[in-house]
Amino acid sequence: MATLTASVSLVSAAADALSDSISFTASKAITLATTGDIIQQTHSIPAGFSASLEILDASDFAGPVMIYIKNIHGTDVDVQLLAATGTAANAAWMKIKQGEFALFPWDNNVDLFAGGVGAVSTIELMIFELVD
Repeated sequence: MATLTASVSLVSAAADALSDSISFTASKAITLATTGDIIQQTHSIPAGFSASLEILDASDFAGPVMIYIKNIHGTDVDVQLLAATGTAANAAWMKIKQGEFALFPWDNNVDLFAGGVGAVSTIELMIFELVD
């Protein structure tokens, strides 16, 4: 089975963001489903919640997935992730600002949608199907 290793490192010198310096690294080896999908795409995300784009159809996957998403839009436009199209702004699950990214697990029983906040945006998306 294929393995994907995700890691994150947080470093801050004293007097930057905190009174104490920090240096923290975490990593996780993730086993990918051998017959599962690996999807890599770039999407233009429509503006607003009523026109949000489905970026993950849960019925396309047999098990849970790991999602990497990055807001690669050239101007300061946020992307919000939603569990349903037409969802109100206050029900957004996550906001990703320009240049930000996220890597997170997602169960295969809920679809995932993305909408640009106030304008069209662009995302880079990778979906890895995991061993259940």
